[in-house]
Order: sequence, then structure tokens, then C-alpha cells
Amino acid sequence: MFFFLLNLALTDLDSICTTVPKAMHNSLWDTRTISYAGCAAQLFLFMFFIGAEYTLLTIMCYDCYVSI
Repeated sequence: MFFFLLNLALTDLDSICTTVPKAMHNSLWDTRTISYAGCAAQLFLFMFFIGAEYTLLTIMCYDCYVSI
């Protein structure tokens, strides 16, 4: 179970690290631009990490169900 919790925490961290740095850069430099490739990369990575998070949560629920 702790293996899944560690992976869930790292997936959460990775999903936050895909969007926050560019948002902070735009906020600090007072810009609102992002390239098409940057937007596509952010969207792909964010959706990938959200999908991985849901998969881990499903596996954790099934693990808890099997242990009961």
C-alpha cells in the first residue's frame, strides 16, 4: 500500500510541475503568451498524469477491496 501512496504522491507532484512553472513565469514577467508546442506539451503531460493518478487510485481501491 505504501508503494502506491508513494507513486500517487509523485504523480500529484508531477501533474503540478507541468503547469505551475509556466504560470509563475507569466505572472512574474507580466506576459500571457505560450507557444502552440508548449501548450500541447502541457496538455499532454497534464492529462497523462491525471490518467495515471486515476489508475493508481483504482488500483488502490481494488487492493483495499481484496484485502477485506
